[in-house]
Amino acid sequence: MEKSGRLLVIERVASATGFFALILLTIMMLLTVCDVILRYFGRPIPGAMELTEILMVSVGGLSLAWCTLRFGHIRVDILLRAFPRGVQGWIDVLNYVFTAVLCVLIIPALLGRCLQDVKMAISTYVLKIPEWPFVLVLAFGYLLTLCVLCLHIYRSFRERQK
Repeated sequence: MEKSGRLLVIERVASATGFFALILLTIMMLLTVCDVILRYFGRPIPGAMELTEILMVSVGGLSLAWCTLRFGHIRVDILLRAFPRGVQGWIDVLNYVFTAVLCVLIIPALLGRCLQDVKMAISTYVLKIPEWPFVLVLAFGYLLTLCVLCLHIYRSFRERQK
């Protein structure tokens, strides 16, 4: 597979965000374990639920592109196997295009939500953490996923030309 500069950058950024999501997932796990243990002693961590919710949004947004890059999403192969290999490739491309269109629709909605959160000063209830940065992280995750999907579409057409 050919690796041009821009394509390599997309892969590196998606891999880096996936690694960062893994770190956040580990933090979320440790926070939950500590909260459960401390709750047993009558000393739960204040705002642990809010932090977990924020971390979940961040993990979801940042790992989406990495999962897409690694073809880690669930596929229904039972139906796909019934088609010839060439048709399977076109079904994959249609799936990439459909998912890319969904990303194109979701990104502006998230950016609008981010602006609304800033205007209304939306924050978490206990810790008063502003929510807009995490909505922005989610929008970034979808934008990066869109780039990875475009990369998959590009590579699918390049393979067909060979």
